[in-house]
Amino acid sequence: IEEPVIRVRLLEPGWTSAQAVLGMTKPNAAKYPPLPPPAFPDGKPASSGAGTQGGAAAAPSGAQALFYLRHAVVSSGTLIYDDPLSDATNPVHVEVRELAIDVRDFQYQGDPIADPLTDVRVDGRIAQPAQAGWLHVRAWAEPWRAKPTLSAMAAITGFDVRTIDPYTSGVGGAALGGNWIHAILDLHAKDAQIQQGVVSVTVAESGTEMKAPFTG
Repeated sequence: IEEPVIRVRLLEPGWTSAQAVLGMTKPNAAKYPPLPPPAFPDGKPASSGAGTQGGAAAAPSGAQALFYLRHAVVSSGTLIYDDPLSDATNPVHVEVRELAIDVRDFQYQGDPIADPLTDVRVDGRIAQPAQAGWLHVRAWAEPWRAKPTLSAMAAITGFDVRTIDPYTSGVGGAALGGNWIHAILDLHAKDAQIQQGVVSVTVAESGTEMKAPFTG
């Protein structure tokens, strides 16, 4: 896919246009009940409640994949994020240009067809008034199920926090000691449970370093 433009707009707190297009449920589960799980080709439900913790069954041995993508590439794309709700006079607007996405061996359900791990790579340039920032993501995942297992690393370099000023007004440049940051995310999850995660942020002007580990 060449030169696609993907626009994501915050429609209400916790709910974006992308979630609506993908048919995902709103945070208010009582008002918007979850969609039914997909079924295997033989008619057996993908989630039977037998043999796994939390009621989500893993694909049985020999199960066929419901979806398999050998290789997909997006080149020269643009991702636009708009949040008009955070500040009506200064809405958040972020653009990632020259977006490149490379996905290999993505599989939904079933036993691995080829390489046992999906490989995902994302790179892009973050448009900013003074100078560009850069986004890099690398992720590896087992065949995707209701409770995914994956490892991911993401890095943002040269990001100007003033780009998202309504989100950072409480910890802006004065509090951080600068407006330019480098951020790294390292995440490892098994069956949708984060076993190990950490966000590391370095402020370019002051050299201040911050780390926030998380699990759950």
